[in-house]
Amino acid sequence: MVGAANITSSASTVADRNGEVTIEALRYFADASVPDTLDFGAVRAYTTGTKSLAVSNGVVVSAISDKLVTTLGTSSSALISGTAPGQLAAGQTGAIIYTLNAQSGPGIVSESVTLGFSSHAAGGDDFALGSKTVAVTGTVTDYAIGFLLSSGAGQMTQDEVTGYYVLYLGDVAAGSKALAQLIAYNGVTASAYSESLGGIFGALDGDGFSFTNAGFDNLGGGAQVGIGPVKFDSAGLSLGLHSQTLQYVMVSRFAGLDDYDFGLLDLTVVANIIGAPPIAGVPEPATWGLMLGGFGMIGAAMRRRKRQVA
Repeated sequence: MVGAANITSSASTVADRNGEVTIEALRYFADASVPDTLDFGAVRAYTTGTKSLAVSNGVVVSAISDKLVTTLGTSSSALISGTAPGQLAAGQTGAIIYTLNAQSGPGIVSESVTLGFSSHAAGGDDFALGSKTVAVTGTVTDYAIGFLLSSGAGQMTQDEVTGYYVLYLGDVAAGSKALAQLIAYNGVTASAYSESLGGIFGALDGDGFSFTNAGFDNLGGGAQVGIGPVKFDSAGLSLGLHSQTLQYVMVSRFAGLDDYDFGLLDLTVVANIIGAPPIAGVPEPATWGLMLGGFGMIGAAMRRRKRQVA
């Protein structure tokens, strides 16, 4: 606590018939009470966070009790600013509203602010009660960065403008199948303030494509996880390009914060069905040529042998 109580702080002079009489006016100085720390908790990078710091006037309630005046002193960081409450009467509690502007990027907050206090009486001089330094803490988080990768058949590409993905499974011979494994990757650097990644996926079901997945959660920075196989079966389908699009949502998560939703995204899977493979047991045209040539050589050799015997 900062302050004093029951102190004679001012005097007034009144004249009477016998001369001057000095009358002492008593007042109770305000008594400031404020916590030692202010914790912003978690604030996302490049946003702002607000937090209130309670301040109370603990002086006894009476007709001669002073009001408490709070002034904001220096801050160790230009990113922290505040608004002081008005005058607080005896027994009242107010709040200093502080704002953390997290434009400097992610990291751990370890700063301080200084507060000044004075005791105010109507018609009297303000009395300085001193100052107090309050430690400011918090965590400025780093957003998760969600990527889709693939392994197996095909190639994954991403549109830089929309963020949408295309998984091209390549050429698939008619009647055959293709398989690719979808992988989720959190591209943020792992740290005490990096956010985890979660995702929810729709399904592929039709035109030869299939994919089902219940989603994933709490994928840390730099980590990846398989989220299911994308399958394509060309049986009974026409030659040429086939495609289907599934939609999914990825979110960035950190304890104490609402999920940050990156919005509804698309993954389009494409396959190109090419001509049917040769029927088993039927030679290719080139093989037929070699066989016919071989038969001709055998026939010529047999004719020469017959002439030699004769």
